[in-house]
Amino acid sequence: MDRKSVADAVAKAWDNMDVNMMSSLVSDDFMLYSVVMKKPLVIGRQAYIEYLQSFFDYLKRDGRKCDSETICSEGHMPAVRVNTVDYCPQNPLVMILDINNEGKISKMLIRPSYMVSLQDLNDNSRFNNIVSNVTRRIHSWVAECLKNLDGIGHDSYWLQLLPDFNAPAFQHIAFRVGNAVYSVIINLYGQFNTCEEGYIVALGNVRKENQLRNCEKYDLVACELLIDVNALCEPRLVYTGTDEEVDFIKESSLREGALMSEWEINALGISAVLKYLDKLGAYDISYTNVLSFFPQVFYTLGNTNYYVWVTAHPAGANEINPINIDLCELQTRNREITGMFANVAFRNAPNAGYGDIDDRVLHRGPIVTDFKGLITIGEAIDRYGSVRSGSYERK
Repeated sequence: MDRKSVADAVAKAWDNMDVNMMSSLVSDDFMLYSVVMKKPLVIGRQAYIEYLQSFFDYLKRDGRKCDSETICSEGHMPAVRVNTVDYCPQNPLVMILDINNEGKISKMLIRPSYMVSLQDLNDNSRFNNIVSNVTRRIHSWVAECLKNLDGIGHDSYWLQLLPDFNAPAFQHIAFRVGNAVYSVIINLYGQFNTCEEGYIVALGNVRKENQLRNCEKYDLVACELLIDVNALCEPRLVYTGTDEEVDFIKESSLREGALMSEWEINALGISAVLKYLDKLGAYDISYTNVLSFFPQVFYTLGNTNYYVWVTAHPAGANEINPINIDLCELQTRNREITGMFANVAFRNAPNAGYGDIDDRVLHRGPIVTDFKGLITIGEAIDRYGSVRSGSYERK
């Protein structure tokens, strides 16, 4: 049988609650997985049939029925959605089928038909878990994509590895591939629950018009990453506001010899600080790489709260702007918090193909980072001076 025929047979077996029909569809080494467990829930055909028989017996005793449908599209694993009527109608199951070359189901993943509910988006702990799972999936997906991009796939780095939904932003994540930098909004799509039609939900604190405006200003590629909440389809990276998939090769070739923008340098500096804080064991980290905001990073270490004023620049531009005391005093006005300062310098890597290296500019390409750790704001003021602007925006 072809893949769709197998999925149709599974749907029929569930509608009839017939374990004999299912037994003929699965392989001897069959494994059943649940989305909430890392290890197989059931191993082997006989164990699965016994497991399924007990579940069907339970439904039959209560006079319940199954209403199943096949979800099968080109290029994706076939799946079957099962609504156990009067048992859990608002939470149907989805069974994703891994079919071997002999037409037998070797693995099956069962999961609720939605990954998140609308209420989850207002529940910080569950929402953070959702975001963590989604971003891990994105990182592995991006890495897999780059393997297929010949040479430019190896010439890449992240400018923003994780989204922060509590801070100003015009994208959720950002990365460079070759000569192009990609600003990405994460969108979830699919049916979140049976009371809602399928639709797309943007994950917090970003607006497309802000992304498009900043991408034009800093020569970034504005993208949306579409994530299927039911995990039936692979992620898709499309140009913002379109259904056209991003062309990494084309975007890199259009920007040959491009220099880093001020925003990119700032974002790289903040990324270096975040990696440093992670090694220190800091937690409750929040940050923004929007240029008009200082300080950019907040964190907790031990029982002390900190903010970090980050200055990032090409290594050849050694002049550091004085510290804005107004902004520092604003942070300590209503809370106990200690100010820190980070001076992060970058230079293009030797032998990167840029000829004689000018340390006053940065090309989009391999870089070397010079960051020796944090100093207190007091030390930074002694070294670089201070100003009072009367304004709480970057000058």
